[in-house]
Amino acid sequence: MAQWCRDHRCLLQGEFGPRLFLAPSGSLYRWLLPQLDACALERVLGKWVQATTKAPADEPLALDGKTIRGARTGEQAAPHLLAFVTHHSQEAFFQVRGRGAGRQLRREAAQRSATGAATADAKSGIMPI
Repeated sequence: MAQWCRDHRCLLQGEFGPRLFLAPSGSLYRWLLPQLDACALERVLGKWVQATTKAPADEPLALDGKTIRGARTGEQAAPHLLAFVTHHSQEAFFQVRGRGAGRQLRREAAQRSATGAATADAKSGIMPI
């Protein structure tokens, strides 16, 4: 964001007038982000994704699972992330933290898929769900 503000300084000065600082600071983010309602933000972003998606409603979804390297601690396993992407237009709809891989991944895909048409990742084999 700071780079964008530097690149568009003239535009920002035209909109907001002369200011000493036109880019948000790290302290602003540390103050602002904890005050946001995560559920409300997810709803708004979800509506925006639905409104701006180019994929037809019947386009199949692919489910891809990744385990985050280097994120394992002594007490906890590394998180496993699941991403839902359209097959043809390659639009990513969302990414969520999963509870495992393999059969668990396929079960989660079936539960989370809005259309019911999805495939699992290469680790689990390509399978209709």
